[in-house]
Amino acid sequence: MRRGRKTVLALSALALAAGALAAPAQAANSQSLDAAVRLVNQPRGKPWTIGLQLTTQITDTAGGHPAPLRHMEMSFPRATVNARAFPSCSLAKLRRNPVPQSCPRKSLLGKGSALADATILTEPVTLYMFNGQRKGGKIHFYFLAAPLHISQKFVFDATLARQHGTFGWKLSMDIPPIHVLTNVPDVAIAKFSVTVGASTRVRGRTVPLLQAPTSCPAGGWRFHGLFVYGDGSRGTTDTKIDCVLHSS
Repeated sequence: MRRGRKTVLALSALALAAGALAAPAQAANSQSLDAAVRLVNQPRGKPWTIGLQLTTQITDTAGGHPAPLRHMEMSFPRATVNARAFPSCSLAKLRRNPVPQSCPRKSLLGKGSALADATILTEPVTLYMFNGQRKGGKIHFYFLAAPLHISQKFVFDATLARQHGTFGWKLSMDIPPIHVLTNVPDVAIAKFSVTVGASTRVRGRTVPLLQAPTSCPAGGWRFHGLFVYGDGSRGTTDTKIDCVLHSS
């Protein structure tokens, strides 16, 4: 705890040494989305068990600091999501004590990393993704963000809802303003990457969180990202992957 306080004090000193920071010019953000699927198990006559990795990167095209992200949506193909098979975490409990131990061990669905652009430094962040409590028939996932050097941790509530048309699912997440230091702009997310591939045992059989779609649309499996920023701008990005999966 003492080390965390020293870190925050050191960061505050850096901000004061830099003087009152001028308001940055409006960022022209550019975003990218990469998707990768790993074949975990290929049972005969059943949907294949897969692991999914999604990575998004956000940059300022002018070479400065990107605008803070306020809302993010990711649309996925028509995979099977077996979230009901996993225990759920309490959002209130996780927010009261934002550590992985606040959630049931088997509610952990995936892990990842992020980069937080705090203007005076870029902070590595470890991400934990937990199965949340259903609301209004929608699946919820909770993301715990634990910075490496800053003692403050953050919890985000994401909603997974079924879609009609090109995509089968859409994951939506609001990101409130993140304040770390006075006289420093809100923290911007420069990179967000999460890998999901959990499984659990139900009545003696293994149930994966994700199972691959049973059909392949023309052109492969498509993914779509929508990003809304604090300066009012927004951007979209698309990617796709081959339907041919390779085990590893």
